[in-house]
Amino acid sequence: KYIEELIHRNLFYLNTCLGYTPVRLEKNEIASLINNIIHLLYNYKNYKIGIVFGNTDTMPDNSGVNYTIKSRHALMFDMLKDSNSEKTSVLTTDTLLVRAGEDYFIKLWTQLSVINTDKEELITWLKSQLQ
Repeated sequence: KYIEELIHRNLFYLNTCLGYTPVRLEKNEIASLINNIIHLLYNYKNYKIGIVFGNTDTMPDNSGVNYTIKSRHALMFDMLKDSNSEKTSVLTTDTLLVRAGEDYFIKLWTQLSVINTDKEELITWLKSQLQ
């Protein structure tokens, strides 16, 4: 949803302390953002992204949750009930919770089609969006 909003409506959702704020970007700013993603994918073997296209019925609804695992030592997640509510942020270093976060991410990652996670395919698709 967010990539479609970015490409088709020029909206980027900025993660702030109050939640996600839609920001309208200029075409050159969108091109810079996409080129930066391409650069990261191309130059860093550990950098990975997956894009969900079309029907997401098989994926859990995580639209209000953003989480990051830092060096397998910390789990940070933000929860947002809706666009009008304040964001709740949590940081934990509890080994069990960090591992559960990793396991959950792997579960979601394996549900994505290979074409939606393959670096070369994603780079090709992102470049096509710059046209």
